[in-house]
Amino acid sequence: MRDGEEGFADLAHGGRLHYEVAGDPASPAVTLLHPGLWDARTWDEQFEVWSERFRVLRYDQRGYGRSSRPDGAAYSHVRDLVALLDLLGIGRTALVGCSMGGGLAIDATLTVPERVWALVAIAPGL
Repeated sequence: MRDGEEGFADLAHGGRLHYEVAGDPASPAVTLLHPGLWDARTWDEQFEVWSERFRVLRYDQRGYGRSSRPDGAAYSHVRDLVALLDLLGIGRTALVGCSMGGGLAIDATLTVPERVWALVAIAPGL
């Protein structure tokens, strides 16, 4: 992983997200959002290569991979995403999402458009 870190983010509103971030912090940020059948490893091929040009974030959404499972309390994938961006100091990002991740990318863009500089929704689950 190029200039990267891996860890867990404990969210103030509950939940714990596993994330990886790599690339130059001064480069434009790109956030990769996985589909519903997999986790952040979906982006293995893109993550390393894209980190040569961008600051790349990928994470396991709540209920997937190494992130915490929903516990019955209300939560929002958009709110989780924004909280993770805040914790990592990422002000604006491109959102690249596939299927469920594409739906999240669209929802986040509509909710906090000032945080998104580009949107790529691949076969989004709407």
